[in-house]
Amino acid sequence: MQNDDFALLAVVDAYKWWISSDYGFLRLTGAVDDCGNPSETGVSAISSTSLRRIAQAYSVSRNIPSDEIDSQAQQVVDLFMKSPPPEISSKDLLTRAQALAALSKKTPMFVKRKDGSNSKRQLASALSKLSWFIHPEGWTIFDKYVGAAVIGQDGSGLAQMSAFYQKLAPSWQARSDEVCSAAERAGFHPFLGYRIIDKYLYCHGLGMYREPGQGRKTSRLIAASTLEEKLSRPAVEEHRRSLNWTLEAFGDPIAGNLRNLVDLVGKSLSELPVFQAATR
Repeated sequence: MQNDDFALLAVVDAYKWWISSDYGFLRLTGAVDDCGNPSETGVSAISSTSLRRIAQAYSVSRNIPSDEIDSQAQQVVDLFMKSPPPEISSKDLLTRAQALAALSKKTPMFVKRKDGSNSKRQLASALSKLSWFIHPEGWTIFDKYVGAAVIGQDGSGLAQMSAFYQKLAPSWQARSDEVCSAAERAGFHPFLGYRIIDKYLYCHGLGMYREPGQGRKTSRLIAASTLEEKLSRPAVEEHRRSLNWTLEAFGDPIAGNLRNLVDLVGKSLSELPVFQAATR
């Protein structure tokens, strides 16, 4: 891999997830039909079972804990399927983001702490992820890594989510249309384009964090001022090594097709509003 190309990392990572999880989950929810074509808005068949599978794969299970009857997971199903605002399926990024934020505020989760007390959670990141698997068109997910990449702030709460979509919105439709169209021209499903954008921002987000120092359990967000500095962060180096092995395992023609896709999407990805730290 080129050691300065986040686009290649994004394409390989997105395709790896696409063939192992994403496409299957879109079929599971009914967002695409048996031929892989987008289903009509509103016909998704989300259930507590499919939601739990997505939650586990995308690390939001801790915010949707299960019990004997999976009642809290069913609450999230109900948010989407019983009385969701129509804006949940909007292809306008800000309209949908605002609707999800309102939904999160309206129906918080209460998660039991180890001491038996309840912790109130607003599922900003979780709802954004699960939403994509129900209505993928025009949408991208939010978590702390993509948030750090775009707004340069840590955290995955409602304030960070709002700031993330606000900054992404002005160029979102043009960039996402370009990347999805490029994926289709290269012989891939157009929805892969949305995942490529997510993985591109995720890679940049990884480069925003330094490894935990002595006495710390979590990585600390210290924004890099150059691309080279991002790429030198241990988490990015480890991610690159893993994806390099993945690309080698794919072999040709898949590896060649993915590299061709990188050439098609590289410019569009570079025009996404990635946070730039001040040069020291």
